[in-house]
Amino acid sequence: MLYTIEIIPNIWWIYTDKFKTFNQEEFNYINKFTNYHKITSLVKLDDYCSFWNKSSKFIIDIKKQLELHEISSFKKLILLLNSKIYGNYLENKPTLIISNEYNELGYLYWLYFFKSFIDIPIEQIIESFNMKLIVPIPISEKERRFISLTKNIK
Repeated sequence: MLYTIEIIPNIWWIYTDKFKTFNQEEFNYINKFTNYHKITSLVKLDDYCSFWNKSSKFIIDIKKQLELHEISSFKKLILLLNSKIYGNYLENKPTLIISNEYNELGYLYWLYFFKSFIDIPIEQIIESFNMKLIVPIPISEKERRFISLTKNIK
């Protein structure tokens, strides 16, 4: 099942409650949605996030180093996406972000996005964002650590 949220005007996020490829019906829905809203910019978040959770397959010493690399790579991706998404918002350019396998990174991205542009406590952002979600997105301990790092962003 696909869940669609308009995050900010003309910026939508589609996420799922599963970890498998989209079926034809879901692709048809996405096509209809993009046509209806005249979306000109599409970001498939999963295409950028293959680096995430590779560390879980290794022993503790290697795992810690890989987690640091994953977080660093995700921060770089966030900065790139922030520039694109915020630019599209300012230009009133309809944009769709899709995640399926990495929904938790989509969730983290939006928390980081709002924390970057709105100077309010991260807990308040989380509470407000969770109310927008149709289906909750489970967050692991590693993702909770990443959220704690965003408290210092301005």
